Amino acid sequence: MGDSNSNNLVRPPDPQPRRKMGLGVGVVVAAALVVALIAVWRMNPRQTGDRALSERFAYDLDDYLHVDPALIGYEAVAELSLAETGITHPKALAAAGQGGLVIVGTTNDGTGRCARLDDGGRVLGTFDIQGKPSCVAVDIFADAENGDADSGETDSDAARYMIGLGDRVAVYSPTGERLAVWATFGEKAYITAAAASKTEIFLADSGNRIVWRLDRDGNVIGELGRRDPDRGVVGFVIPSP
Repeated sequence: MGDSNSNNLVRPPDPQPRRKMGLGVGVVVAAALVVALIAVWRMNPRQTGDRALSERFAYDLDDYLHVDPALIGYEAVAELSLAETGITHPKALAAAGQGGLVIVGTTNDGTGRCARLDDGGRVLGTFDIQGKPSCVAVDIFADAENGDADSGETDSDAARYMIGLGDRVAVYSPTGERLAVWATFGEKAYITAAAASKTEIFLADSGNRIVWRLDRDGNVIGELGRRDPDRGVVGFVIPSP
């Protein structure tokens, strides 16, 4: 009886197949890691020879670093220092009426400032601006009484400076007197350029992507370039200022 019962006992499974299976999985994982490492090594751009990245991945700027001399129409002849003006972050400039430049920007503490320079870079005057300037233009037609409005020859000391302040424009005299502040052109408005004629003012608005037409008192009389899909007008494509 004892021998018969002992023959009927269930024997534990053979551990060898499990060990063989675990060994097989380990080999597969190791092989996968080796393949991955080889792939990364072959893609390393620091490698030389045919193991480097192909030429289509090369970022070559040589063509942009060299400019054909025949295409260069101007050359730098001088640099103007703004140290005396206190402007550390210049934003825009415009030609003054009868020579010189008008430059706007901000000081180290963020104060808006306008400076007038002569042709040689000598500072003729500065004044602070209520706001941070985004552009400037000199309206030489503002003083027809002291000059010839038809020819454009006016007294530059009597001209007016139109200074963009983001969503609006402030008008200053050359001595810093604020003559007017025109109404905002909208929540999205950002005025980046201005120009004056004898009868109108034009303002480039990168926020609304249009050009405003104003009378000489700053009242809107029209606009140019507004997007209109119904009429097939794409509108201006303007990058961020």
